[in-house]
Amino acid sequence: MITALAALGIFSATCVYAVGPPFSWDTVPVYSHMCNKSGPFDAGTVQQLARFPIVTVEKGQAVDDEGWAEDKIVAALKQVREVNPKVHTVMYLNSVLSWEQYHLSTVIASDPKYQLLNSSGLPVRLHGDHSFK
Repeated sequence: MITALAALGIFSATCVYAVGPPFSWDTVPVYSHMCNKSGPFDAGTVQQLARFPIVTVEKGQAVDDEGWAEDKIVAALKQVREVNPKVHTVMYLNSVLSWEQYHLSTVIASDPKYQLLNSSGLPVRLHGDHSFK
């Protein structure tokens, strides 16, 4: 029971928002979805991103740098939240392609139960955006 309560406390402490971002049909809803392939966002870019109610960061964030995409995406989102803590930030994983820059791709590759297999029992392979691995 204590373990369950402790876990609940940890979970609730990490839940920052109980409601969605500000929204009105009085203006066109906008958000930002982007990445900077060559590295972390510079200060000017962070200032611009912090103006949006929702910011998502693409899988190619700092793809030319060492490290996993998940870590680089979270770091970029933290940059934006440092400027505007009210921005809703979203990290997503592509549900169709297992991009090699994701750490999760190593987990998927290591166990066939996580893979979509064809009728011959081989992993289904699709080719994505040619600008990435």
